[in-house]
Amino acid sequence: MDGWTSKRHESLYNYIVTTPKRKEYLILLCNYSKESHTGEFLASEISDVIEKIGLDKFAAIVTDNAANCRVAREKTEDKYNHSLNIRYIAHAINLIATDLKKIDDIKDFILDCEKITRFFNNSHQSSAILAQGLKTMKIGIEGLQTWCQTRWSSLYITTDSILCARPVFDWVSIFKYFIKIINIIL
Repeated sequence: MDGWTSKRHESLYNYIVTTPKRKEYLILLCNYSKESHTGEFLASEISDVIEKIGLDKFAAIVTDNAANCRVAREKTEDKYNHSLNIRYIAHAINLIATDLKKIDDIKDFILDCEKITRFFNNSHQSSAILAQGLKTMKIGIEGLQTWCQTRWSSLYITTDSILCARPVFDWVSIFKYFIKIINIIL
């Protein structure tokens, strides 16, 4: 089970089942915006999923380590004592990586990435120029990606999108420089 907030500020939770052959299936996607996300509530929802699919098909419950999810895992483990209570390790690693933000150089780098993406996301003209440059130069990205502290690998994805778009930034800089020179000459 994993929860997140959508761009419309909806509280969404998904339930994914992983088979012994490592195939993943999205079983349920719920909008819990009107619910209080207590451990008891989430445990009840997890139990409903387990009961519908079949108790014998579950070996573990995996969530992040938010307090409510931890309580839900513990309650589920108590109810179904054959299921393991497992913390989602990628989320834990992401939180550790987030601590790197405290190092000044990394903190400055992240702030610079945020400034660049915020500039293009908040300016229609700049966003249009970026989109046209990406299309003209056949750079295979849709635009700059925004970093999110709690999403695994999003800093990498943000950095990668900025690096991929660099030829467009260089082109815009050179173009502005030539326009300045032409205006001086004329």
